Amino acid sequence: MEKKKIIILIAIITSIGFFNLASNAQAFTINVHYFNCNKEIYYSDEIIYINASWDLIYNPNPPANEESFIQIRIFNASESVLWQSAFYYDNGTFLTGEWNISIKDLSLPSHFSQYFLSIRFSWFFEESGIKDKEIREVYVIKRNITCELLDFSPNMNYEDELTFKARFYFLENNTNLVNSLIMVKFLHVDLILYEKNYTTDSFGIIEFNLSISENLMVGNVILLLKIIGNVYFYDSEFEFQLSIYLNENANGNSKSSDLEDDNYDDYINMIFFILTIICISLVAFLLIYHNNFKKPKRQNLADLTFKY
Repeated sequence: MEKKKIIILIAIITSIGFFNLASNAQAFTINVHYFNCNKEIYYSDEIIYINASWDLIYNPNPPANEESFIQIRIFNASESVLWQSAFYYDNGTFLTGEWNISIKDLSLPSHFSQYFLSIRFSWFFEESGIKDKEIREVYVIKRNITCELLDFSPNMNYEDELTFKARFYFLENNTNLVNSLIMVKFLHVDLILYEKNYTTDSFGIIEFNLSISENLMVGNVILLLKIIGNVYFYDSEFEFQLSIYLNENANGNSKSSDLEDDNYDDYINMIFFILTIICISLVAFLLIYHNNFKKPKRQNLADLTFKY
């Protein structure tokens, strides 16, 4: 009888051992196969594409009732969380996920030249708290915007009407700046002569007509173009000079000097042509005069008498 109790006790201990082995076979496991961002440097108006594959093994069932999940988080250089995904509790191997995060949604400060981001694959298990398994470091920079004035003359007459057209586009890829608000301002020293906002069209262009005599003044005028509400681009303010003359002569003097420079050869040819005509005319006049000249009669000295 005593031997039978011993055998039963050994069997119970053995069963407990096998149960523990089975439990150990389901022990917590976290393993990342890959964790990728589509690039390392982003413009501030782009989207960050993230994909990952991982194993997450734990026992959520009784009696273990374990809790575990993974999460994607984005931090700045100050270790502040800018964005975080939902919790992913899926239990298994070769799990996958994809995340698309617009940088505009990260609420980055408006003034920066290069902004650091830390993108992290994080995991949580029981009381261990959330920890980082993989980290990717990326940088955000601003785009360069340029402005091109189309058919713009820096010299205008006071009585003229200004036909203004300007194009805004990304310098990196020549893409148009579409549906953006542009402030147009004309100033004389610190005096604001004209100010109005315009919106770029699908070609990145703003255009308007402006009566100079009604809106501007004679003298040197500053043209200021500024992208309003800009937090994504560099060089959001552009400045140009405009000279307005009181009459056509003042404006024409400047233009005539340009014409003299551009058409110097034409002037030389014209002068040569005029001199040629003058020379031909002079030769013809001399020939005609020579043919019509009558010589005076000679007096014979022998016929001359002198009285004393």
